[in-house]
Amino acid sequence: MRRFITGKLAFVLPAIIVFSASLVSAGPEKHKHKPPEEGSPVSRMMIDRAEGKVGAPIPGDLTVINQDGKEIALSTLFDKPLIVSFIYTNCPNICPAVTANLGVAIQKSRKLYGDAFRALSISFDVDKDTPELMKTYGGNFRQDSDSWIFAVAKKETVSQLTDAFGFVYIPSPDGSFNHTTMVSIVHKGGALIHHVYGVDFSEEQFVKVLKILLEDIKEKK
Repeated sequence: MRRFITGKLAFVLPAIIVFSASLVSAGPEKHKHKPPEEGSPVSRMMIDRAEGKVGAPIPGDLTVINQDGKEIALSTLFDKPLIVSFIYTNCPNICPAVTANLGVAIQKSRKLYGDAFRALSISFDVDKDTPELMKTYGGNFRQDSDSWIFAVAKKETVSQLTDAFGFVYIPSPDGSFNHTTMVSIVHKGGALIHHVYGVDFSEEQFVKVLKILLEDIKEKK
């Protein structure tokens, strides 16, 4: 239910949602689970949970810790559209692939829109990931740490954030996770607007959504 989406956003965004069969990632190859097929109960559950959050506000009073160890209130990031991904640094395949593709999308979007948006990648592995690890990890994918933040957060914060985004992550006995594979977009002001699912997304999917959001911001000035 898109509770807070009105006007142009309510009609255009649903038309560019892209679903993928690659909705779940797992741990090391020997433990890797086969992603559920598109339309399977597991993939449908994950999509339904994520889509059910679209239109709702993301809690801005929560704080994350960036790659330099600095606490950041999410509300301070809501002055621009915000691209958000959930990752963990020990993920051997899916998270690096998603982050690499996201890097390409961000680079393309930067050429078009400059600093009109931000990006935030948050670890949900609260027991292992640290700001130092996130800084090293992020350095493989981003050129500007100010515009693309790699962050960790306290367990309670991660729980609240993943719930707000409808992101599902399930720990496995071997220390890996089964999790939804998606990247999300938050509008200026903090409303969750859109999810892009799977690994093989294109930069155009982000360019189109950001264009809509930036036009919406311009019209409201």
